[in-house]
Order: sequence, then structure tokens, then C-alpha cells
Amino acid sequence: MEPATETSPRPRWRRRLVKGFVVGVLAVQVVGVALAAAWVIAVVAVVSALSAVFKTALYRWATKRPVDPAFDTADLSGAFRHR
Repeated sequence: MEPATETSPRPRWRRRLVKGFVVGVLAVQVVGVALAAAWVIAVVAVVSALSAVFKTALYRWATKRPVDPAFDTADLSGAFRHR
């Protein structure tokens, strides 16, 4: 059996296979990073919105305005600490 040369088909299909594998792995990594970034952005947006809703309810409670019954008075009063 003679060794493979540059003109023989055997090294060509191996190079194509390796190149295809590397490109596929890189594509999966790029998609994974993009999905992770989108997930982090979505979580930050939701947490920020929930924080704003709680701060608004806390402000209304502190200024003796009516607060939605979904907010417990104990939770709102627990937001303040004595120094």
C-alpha cells in the first residue's frame, strides 16, 4: 500500500470532514453564546421590571396611599431597617 499523496482523494475527504466538523462546532458555539446572551438580557429585563413594580408599591405604602392587595404589609414594612 502506498502512502497518500496530495493528489490522492483520501486526504481530501479527511480535510473536508475535519473542516466541516470544525465549522459545525464553531457554529454551535456561536449560537450557544447568542442564546445565552439573549437569556441574560431577558432575565435582567424581568428582574428590573419587577423591582420597579415593588419600588412603586413601596413608595405608595410609605406615603400612605392605597396599595394593591397583592402586596403584604409585612413585606413592605420589612423593606426598611432600623439603624
